[in-house]
Amino acid sequence: MAIGYVGVARRTGGKAVCREIKEETGLTVKPIGITGVYYNASMHILGVVFKVAYVSGEIQIQPEEIQEAKFVALNEENIDEYITRPHMKSRTLDAMRATHCIPYETWEVQPYNLIGRL
Repeated sequence: MAIGYVGVARRTGGKAVCREIKEETGLTVKPIGITGVYYNASMHILGVVFKVAYVSGEIQIQPEEIQEAKFVALNEENIDEYITRPHMKSRTLDAMRATHCIPYETWEVQPYNLIGRL
């Protein structure tokens, strides 16, 4: 599970998640959709979890960004070995169990222009 921060900017969520993963891991991914939306009431942060597909690249971490990255055959039996924070575990389980993604669109208004849709 890649975790990144995307502030309010002129880029779609799909492009932002691809950029964040590329910057931190060296991997190129394609966004498929959103599996969940989560709110951190302590920090007032809205988190959006994207499901992505691997496209290309070798893992090359940026030490100033992340400590470790690797591919893992993650499942409900071994998830506690890799994800220890309960709020991240619930998001990951939701994503693993998701059979559908929720719609996501990015619009400009005046004039109305659809920028992107997942």
